[in-house]
Amino acid sequence: FAFLAAGTFKSVEEAQARVCPPHKTYAPDPEAQQVYAKLYPLFQDLYFVLGQPGRASFGHVLPDLMRIAEAAGKTTVTANAD
Repeated sequence: FAFLAAGTFKSVEEAQARVCPPHKTYAPDPEAQQVYAKLYPLFQDLYFVLGQPGRASFGHVLPDLMRIAEAAGKTTVTANAD
């Protein structure tokens, strides 16, 4: 409205068109959402197990991550014995 009062623009619509950034809509990627739905429980397991001394039970996480990556078609994962 200051621009209108100063005479920089002739209307509110003109000011909005020139000053406001364009509106963008972001939608979730259904494929990525399916992968994240599988990853989130693993994150929860790690987060809560690492915060509790004496409760180290997360041996399932790496095999689960490998299975999720292969199912997503992103890569073929093999465990390195080094």
